[in-house]
Amino acid sequence: MTVDWVSYYPVVAILIFLGEVTASATFDAAFCAGQRNGLYADPIDCAGFYSCFNSKTYHFTCPPGLRFDYKTQVCTWKAVCINSAGANSSPLNETAVPQASADIPLVPLPSLPREAAQCTSVEDVRCADGSTCIPRQKVCDTVRDCPEGGTDEYGCDLREDPYASQPCKKDTCALPACFCSNDGAQIPGGVALASVPQMVLLAFPGALNSQNHDLIRNLFLPTRLNPNQCPIHGTFFVSHEYSDYSHIEKFYKSGHEIALSTLSRDRETPYWWTTVSSYKDWGIELQSQREILHHFAHVPLTETRGGQAPNLHLGSNTQFAAMQDFGFEWDGSITVPSTSRPVWPYKLAFSVPHTCHQSGCPTRPYNVWEVPINQLIDSQGFGCPSLGSCHNDDLKTAEEVLQWLLKKFNRHYTDNRAPLVLVIDPNWLQENFDALSRFIETLITKPEQDTYFVTYHQLVQWIQSPTPIELLADFVPWACDEEAAGFTCEALDCDLAFVHGGTRRFRACVPACPASFPWKDNIKGEKTVDPVLKRYVNTVTTPATTISPQ
Repeated sequence: MTVDWVSYYPVVAILIFLGEVTASATFDAAFCAGQRNGLYADPIDCAGFYSCFNSKTYHFTCPPGLRFDYKTQVCTWKAVCINSAGANSSPLNETAVPQASADIPLVPLPSLPREAAQCTSVEDVRCADGSTCIPRQKVCDTVRDCPEGGTDEYGCDLREDPYASQPCKKDTCALPACFCSNDGAQIPGGVALASVPQMVLLAFPGALNSQNHDLIRNLFLPTRLNPNQCPIHGTFFVSHEYSDYSHIEKFYKSGHEIALSTLSRDRETPYWWTTVSSYKDWGIELQSQREILHHFAHVPLTETRGGQAPNLHLGSNTQFAAMQDFGFEWDGSITVPSTSRPVWPYKLAFSVPHTCHQSGCPTRPYNVWEVPINQLIDSQGFGCPSLGSCHNDDLKTAEEVLQWLLKKFNRHYTDNRAPLVLVIDPNWLQENFDALSRFIETLITKPEQDTYFVTYHQLVQWIQSPTPIELLADFVPWACDEEAAGFTCEALDCDLAFVHGGTRRFRACVPACPASFPWKDNIKGEKTVDPVLKRYVNTVTTPATTISPQ
């Protein structure tokens, strides 16, 4: 692995829709007129680039500190500004005269020393700073050894990892413990296509509170049942800040799955999860949120079985090693390119069976099921991992959105019936509730009675024991208990001091408010906060303020 000036970011066209590249409001709207589809450097902005699709112009900006390199088609670290000649230049790997922007000062970024380090052993590899060599065995081992930020971890891939996982081996990967296939498109257990249930997973990332509780609840009407006459359910990747734990508890006790999206999901920068976070960070983040859910939403620790990287920013081997070691059953963070066939879940005991465009993909084997997100294709032809990231501005009515959703469903249904994962962003739900509600109603009333809305854990249970449609009425893991009595509680609203400053509103079904806002090293909120030093004080001196029981 010679790391010199190699970029650690995947193809920019994929990054656009994962939120790592930002759209620009000011650009030449006619840039792509007459251009072939592809990526082009912005001739006046080193960090900018155009994406042309069917003569439509889209302008984006690389993450801070990076430059767009038109030759490699990625955002990369550059000491000088090198771009294409702009319009009418080739989008892909054809010779063009590099030129520096006359309008942008060439401010040097962290650059290679004049003489790069000479690694003394053929087994050594050079870090991205150019002056440090480390043993090859330290690459991809979850410890960040390179001094410039740990590029030996977030820059690793299967080619660089000396202990990389191997392609699928059927003779050592047998159900119920393991499933894999060389292309990811094979149906578990060899079930005939016509007998495979089409599973749909409704995934809700982020805070669950009064702003979205009623909308989500109205998606899961009591009359909406799967063909086995059990209620349809979804999975919630709940974040900590701004969540109402009484609502989380209500959804859990109604049969929905509660999963994790780390504790400080929205407090760290997107790049922190991929380029800075350590094994210890991931362990603390996941287990702290798991404990808080147990204490304040009364979700048993053993039933918080899976999670998703914040905003799909993978943490490389550090993330998956922590998930494995803390006993998580599944992960739902890896995306499948929209150009591939739909991919079934697989065990990470073997290498990822499809192209993984995200930064921080795992390279080593882990005893964790991966439930991948098969990217959707928006109305402009681009892949998008969540409904909110799809560019569907031309869909003006609920009927048009409904037909678009049904088209995504049919792509899976008519191919290999790999599960359809719909990641439902809160803002998208606010604007498209009617379309999604009609989508659910349309599928559960299909005359074929072969579509099921299930949780991630229920999906894994089916893969471990593939059961034909005609036998699902007696499939015990999907059986439902008699309808439980409605859940009620005396929820408290509390204003709690936050260790990072200020206060946070906190709501949960608890007999009394915590002393402070629960956080890392303060799972139950028992410690008080020194507002000046912004640190915890172990001795509880002042109870938190209770605003109102409800």
